[in-house]
Amino acid sequence: MFNWTKNVVISLILVGLLLTGCQNETEDYSHLIHSESETITPHSIGNSVSSVTPFFVLDENPIDVIYVQTEESPYIQIDGLKDLKIQKKINEDLMTLFNKMKRIAKFEEKLPYMGYEVRFNEDTYRSKTYYGINETFNHNNLLGISAYANLNKPSVNLSDSLFHRESLVIDLSSGKPVALSQLFPDNFDWKTQLNAHVKNHLSTIGAEDDASSITLTAPFKGIEDTFNYTLSPYSIELLFDYRHTEFYTKRGTIGITHQLYPLLSNLAFKDRFKTDDTLFKKPINSKIFITNGFLGPTSTTESEDENGVLWSITTFETDAPAEVIQIFKEKTKTLHEALEQRIKTDSDISALYIYTSITQTGPYYNCSYTVNQNGGETSSFSEVVYLYDHKGNPITVDQIFTDTFDHYAFVKKHLETQLRAQSITLSADTLDTLVSTISVSIQSGGLHFITEPYKFDASMHHPISFYVDYKDIGIENLTLF
Repeated sequence: MFNWTKNVVISLILVGLLLTGCQNETEDYSHLIHSESETITPHSIGNSVSSVTPFFVLDENPIDVIYVQTEESPYIQIDGLKDLKIQKKINEDLMTLFNKMKRIAKFEEKLPYMGYEVRFNEDTYRSKTYYGINETFNHNNLLGISAYANLNKPSVNLSDSLFHRESLVIDLSSGKPVALSQLFPDNFDWKTQLNAHVKNHLSTIGAEDDASSITLTAPFKGIEDTFNYTLSPYSIELLFDYRHTEFYTKRGTIGITHQLYPLLSNLAFKDRFKTDDTLFKKPINSKIFITNGFLGPTSTTESEDENGVLWSITTFETDAPAEVIQIFKEKTKTLHEALEQRIKTDSDISALYIYTSITQTGPYYNCSYTVNQNGGETSSFSEVVYLYDHKGNPITVDQIFTDTFDHYAFVKKHLETQLRAQSITLSADTLDTLVSTISVSIQSGGLHFITEPYKFDASMHHPISFYVDYKDIGIENLTLF
């Protein structure tokens, strides 16, 4: 925090700079404005964790996250905890964070970012300021919250905007904030791993270059023991602001994301915040998989003209077990051979665009084979998905559901709903045939179903697909978890 003397000195210096015309947008005011580093001792919460129990699945907390609309922006309250005293404390903390963002957006609370006093002084005409609060994580007895204040001057210059972010991860059993270190096992050197990731990211984007999305003013010093971060079901985002002077933060908070999936063997929050008795009034009715599908697989494309037909094959490379890759290669070879036979009998085919990919969801692998077929006035699209476990054992649609669940009727009902939405009416036999051709891909929060191509008219053939959340299927009806 500033004391009175520092504020006077800073104000005089800034006024002097303005009077002498020193308003270059690249001017660094960090030597004028400083903030004490906020150090918070982690609360003693959760269980002691010396080693991690491997996991792929997150339980959704059965609480209601309520967005209460105000004139400018909704705030968040929660309901559904057994302990009403803790619930009240959490709701008060959420309001405190929301109101802080509101004060910042209305310039009632100033932020010590470089150049703030110059850009957002009392004489500045202010417009288009936004603030808000969002839920980012609601699993395994933890609640993740992210809040923001976006300040904008009426200018096309991006340097006239400032986007400030703060986050909370709350232990629902105590109502206390969770330090970044508490996501990892006791005595685990988590800072080394995260620092290495940050340094690699900064090197990859060329942070020393002024044209980079993140610019360094000094070498990265490493993150502190207690560090502001955002937790989502897929990632940890590290937040750097005015307290981190090695980053050029004139335009506000900088986020660097680390995917959760590569950290799974070292994440302890599922063990640390596990409780013997449920914290909630209602039972858990939904789960999701932590997936690495957002890591951005690389792709290669090979094109070849064979007997007047263009073959374009794009393969998305992923880090799957060798057994799965080999089995899928054999499967694609068979599918290619079937296409070659089709070409011999269908002279209208002029081009085939084939896409193959393997994506991992939890311990399962979705192997997708997609074909776009062009020729004459006809276009056709098809996709089939083969499911395997990490050993390459195939998983059928029947194996996804429990024996007591009539999944055929369930799938048929949802397919009929999708057909009605597209104003398509099918005979009972045709509908049953389509249901029997369905393949499934396992997604993070639900199942994606896709049929064989349906002939809509003479010129268009493509599958019918639909997606269903796990909680709408009923986690008790699934064998996946």
